[in-house]
Amino acid sequence: MVGAREISRQRVIPILSVGLLLLAGCGDAVSPPTPLDCSDLPLPYALEIPEALRGPAAGARDEHLRGWIELLSSPRTRGRRADAGDALPVAEVIGRYFGSLGLEPTDGSGFCRGFPAFDKTDFNVIGRSPGAAAPRLVVVAHYDGQGLHPTRGPFPGADDNASGVAAMLEFARLATAGSATTECRPPFAVIASGAEEVGRLGAQDLLDRPPFPIASIELTIVLDMVGRPRAGVEAGVEAGVEAGAEAGVEAAPVLGYRSAGAEAFGYLSSGPLAAAAAESGFELKPMSELGEHEPGRTDAEILGREWPTILLSTGLHDDYHELGDTPERIDISSVRRITELLLSLHRRLCP
Repeated sequence: MVGAREISRQRVIPILSVGLLLLAGCGDAVSPPTPLDCSDLPLPYALEIPEALRGPAAGARDEHLRGWIELLSSPRTRGRRADAGDALPVAEVIGRYFGSLGLEPTDGSGFCRGFPAFDKTDFNVIGRSPGAAAPRLVVVAHYDGQGLHPTRGPFPGADDNASGVAAMLEFARLATAGSATTECRPPFAVIASGAEEVGRLGAQDLLDRPPFPIASIELTIVLDMVGRPRAGVEAGVEAGVEAGAEAGVEAAPVLGYRSAGAEAFGYLSSGPLAAAAAESGFELKPMSELGEHEPGRTDAEILGREWPTILLSTGLHDDYHELGDTPERIDISSVRRITELLLSLHRRLCP
């Protein structure tokens, strides 16, 4: 997630350089990069799917979610910086996982679809449920991060956005397994988007070259930072318990939403998303009500120009884009509830 307060201290020079290159190249024909199979990517380091993440599909398992968050935010991923090339092994491992679930690529060329990112090629990783040429539900989460601190090692990015990716992957696992045992199989797609932190370049490529018919999409959910709900994190108490509340009296954690695209409004208020949020134990609130914790620019604002899109986030916190955004500070029950929300929303697409 790209926050407003980052403008003063993020790497502004590369962004300006890209703008100058784009201006200088106006009028020149640029061919989009050829999609690659994820196994063909040039990788700066190897990343393996832990055995614990290959278990049977029997509900949203905390160990699956925690395992993905720990893997993606581990020092070996070097902070997953897109313009340094360190996010590529993450794209490759997500593509392999999509294949292991039985998901299908959108164009027959593999799960990874390349796009220009500075002087490199970065990738969106796109999978769809079997036979879903025209998905009705699309779930998006960016997998890149902040990269390396100048002197103190990699930024973990556990909440931003390993938490969103973990929830998306667990939804894909359970929805794919469930589709084999139910008559109603609403088609869906999952997208791990690239280069969000350096200009939302992956989302722009999805907008410029849609991987499936936009008209088929009833709703796109963008997940960005879903592991640090307001209840509990700031109060310093167990997540889900309001500060000052009576002992043992629980309050639902707050989940912020921001709608992009008029078609998405019907899913709010008394619509399917509101019902799914209530079923999964969240209090759904407009993102503007999060105050200083409201997220800044995300992939949702790009996709929402043409796709019906809703951003879901538990909001900013003091560890946002800092070295303190570590796995042990994630409220895993929040990420599990996000997974359950997605599964509930998916079911509600049935007649």
